Amino acid sequence: MNRIVIHQPNLFPRLKVLSKIYLCNQLVFYDNVQFVRNDWQNRTRIRFLKNPNNEFWINIPVIKINGRNTLIQDVLIYSFDRNKIKRQFQFAYGSSIYWKEIEEYLDKVLIYKGKSLRDLCEFSTCLILELLELNIQTINCSQLHTNMDTDKNYKLINICKVLNGSKYICGTGGMSYLDSDIFIENGITVDFQKWNEQKIIEKYDFLNWKNISFIDFWARYGLDELKKFLKEINL
Repeated sequence: MNRIVIHQPNLFPRLKVLSKIYLCNQLVFYDNVQFVRNDWQNRTRIRFLKNPNNEFWINIPVIKINGRNTLIQDVLIYSFDRNKIKRQFQFAYGSSIYWKEIEEYLDKVLIYKGKSLRDLCEFSTCLILELLELNIQTINCSQLHTNMDTDKNYKLINICKVLNGSKYICGTGGMSYLDSDIFIENGITVDFQKWNEQKIIEKYDFLNWKNISFIDFWARYGLDELKKFLKEINL
């Protein structure tokens, strides 16, 4: 069964997004849709290890070459202060017993020399998938040449069809606009991500996890616990 997740490229993805990706065997980076200002494509949210109520954003300034209509695939990095980004992570998580392995991960991501925001985001995601030993194929939606001039349901259905996907895995936000019956009519089932925020909060130090980078979880509990979490949350 070919299980498809379709999601915009995110910089150091949120834990919730990573847990959705865990469920698939093919990840489509939704890069030929409009870049959304103040979303998750060029920034991520972290918090201090010892003071988790103190959260802050890590941002990468970008250039939208076509103004507000710029597609994610066309967004360029305006400035990329690698040392500053690493210092921000170290300031938050440097006291973690897992900092050295996080630092190795960051160094590999931040060595990126290109100008494409999409490529940087995809690299930050693909590298953590590799560290988690997940065999997930990735592809850019812009490479598929599917019909994007249609409604949200058929855009996703067309992508799944091109990839011979039999199951589309959707985040909880999709419940507000997806019509599962249309997918079924096209031979595709829809699975909505299981995400019990309250249960997770109670198990992991009564912290909110919905909008926090996976790196925060890694810094607190380690990579092995992250693997365990991703497996158990989706049972």
